Amino acid sequence: MNAAILYDVGNDYSHGLREFFMKSYGEYGGKVVADLGFRGGQDVDFRAQLTEIRDKKADVLILPNMGKEMALIMKQARELGMDDIIFVGGDGYGEFMWEIAGDAMENSYWINHVAPEDPAMQPFFQAYKEKWNDECKEFVNGVLGYDSIYWLVDAIGRAGSDDPKAIRDALASTTNLKLHHATITVDPENNTPKDKDGVVLVAKDGKGQFYKKIKP
Repeated sequence: MNAAILYDVGNDYSHGLREFFMKSYGEYGGKVVADLGFRGGQDVDFRAQLTEIRDKKADVLILPNMGKEMALIMKQARELGMDDIIFVGGDGYGEFMWEIAGDAMENSYWINHVAPEDPAMQPFFQAYKEKWNDECKEFVNGVLGYDSIYWLVDAIGRAGSDDPKAIRDALASTTNLKLHHATITVDPENNTPKDKDGVVLVAKDGKGQFYKKIKP
């Protein structure tokens, strides 16, 4: 499957995702046929880059960007006849993108921490609804906020102290802590969760829907 990348040349987040994809995709034997940039916050017409991507017959377009630019790119790609290309993004998607791109969003995929339709998350969302008599609309912030507090309480318990350094060390040494959205083990090399599940969502019927869970 041939891939193309269209990234924000002035954004470190976009650069980082681009570099990681280039390295990983190459290791899996994938081919990048176009690696093109734009200026975030300035460019609104992406047709020149998209025409090159179309002419190089890319099957998938990687968009390591934030919501507005992604929505405009998708809309313009469909207008150029790129009906079959698959869009893949990071975690920069937002519900407002459908207002810009409409049906052009269909057949796009992205990564998040949480999806409301994830079967493993149903006990959490049911408990939330029973407690507050409402849906957890800000589901990512809701789940991550709850799990962050749970993680902190666990670390304080293991530290056996309210000393900030002891708590910090306990957080950094977390191993196989089962939270609602994932099981956390902190990587000592970079102090981030190691091999944490990611949730893949797909744009379908006007909204992002749970597709599958993956390991990085």
